[in-house]
Amino acid sequence: MTDAFKGAVLSFYSGSYYGELAHTRKGIGIGLVFVLTLILTVMIMLCVLFNLGTLQNVMHVVSQKISDLPDISIKDGKLSAKPDPYQMSLNDESASFRIIIDTSYKLNDSTLQYMRKNNIYVLFAADEFATLLSNDKKLEINDYYFKDNRSFTITHEDWLKMADRIEHWGMPVLLGVIFIMGPIVLFMGNFLATVLTAIAVWLVGLIVQAGLEFADAMRLTAALRIPVSILGFLPVFVGGRQLHGLADWGIWLIYLVFAVYAARHYRNSAAG
Repeated sequence: MTDAFKGAVLSFYSGSYYGELAHTRKGIGIGLVFVLTLILTVMIMLCVLFNLGTLQNVMHVVSQKISDLPDISIKDGKLSAKPDPYQMSLNDESASFRIIIDTSYKLNDSTLQYMRKNNIYVLFAADEFATLLSNDKKLEINDYYFKDNRSFTITHEDWLKMADRIEHWGMPVLLGVIFIMGPIVLFMGNFLATVLTAIAVWLVGLIVQAGLEFADAMRLTAALRIPVSILGFLPVFVGGRQLHGLADWGIWLIYLVFAVYAARHYRNSAAG
């Protein structure tokens, strides 16, 4: 495991490391996948801790919104609410998108214009609901999925109880999911990404005659994904977003070519 941590550092710049990894090591790079998972877990935990106040505010806002919800009933597939109509703004701004319950409203051909004009994101009518999609250019209308089920009622008091649970237990549950389930999900995702990326590495190795078996490509991929993943995540620490698109693909391509050609150079040097 110590070698895997040393390899994580060397993977950023050392061509000789990639050459040795491809042609003198064994295995499929599980140790490197584990190290990448550990590094990303620590980085994500730091981001969560740095933004703990923001997460707490989000939980507080969510619980407040839920505590304001009205009595809602479904009977014979029809929605009713008290009070009706009811509206909830997604934030405190006057131009905020709103969620509306209005069981007297009948959805029609002019509903799209009506929702856009009144900044309505979701409109619940008695029999169906409409959702604004695609930058306000498309409307999706759906029946209630529970319309054939038994009747039920959620009172305002029920919403208050739910809001209280979120207020008191939302953060512990969220942090538990992030810190306990997160590393497991990360490891599985990293391993799957390594397998898929190794196919490309192996094919490029065939083209440039780097002498790579698929296990060799797996080790190279496990190593090159460490700098690619870390460099892609670094902008988050300065208030930016994780790299996507051309920037992410560009870093990935640079390290793929670097690793494969380093492996070919090592092989040719050993043969010569």
